[in-house]
Amino acid sequence: MLAFLELLLPFTQPSLLALRTVTTGTRRGDTVQGPAAMIERWTGGILRDIMILIVDASTRAIERDLPALSPSLLKESWANIQTRQVTDFLDSVRYRQAGVVHE
Repeated sequence: MLAFLELLLPFTQPSLLALRTVTTGTRRGDTVQGPAAMIERWTGGILRDIMILIVDASTRAIERDLPALSPSLLKESWANIQTRQVTDFLDSVRYRQAGVVHE
C-alpha cells in the first residue's frame, strides 16, 4: 500500500515509503529502519492513521519546498499529530469518561 501511496505523492524525488530498511553505508550491515517499518510501528497498520500521517508530512514538505518525504519529516509529523495510538475506538470513550482528553 505504501508503494501505491508513493505513486500519488506530488514530489520530484522518491520518498522510498515501502522500504523496511535503508542502507546507510557500503557494508552489508549498514542499515537503519526504513519508512515502512517506522510507519507500521507508529500506526499499528491502521489505515486512518497512515493517511493522516502521510497527508500531514506531505503538507509540511510542500510548505518547505522539499523534494520528498524523509524519515525525519515523518517522525516530526507523527510526534505532532499523535499523542497515543488508538486501536480501539471504545478507548476514546473510556478516556473521556475518565476525564482524560487528548486533542
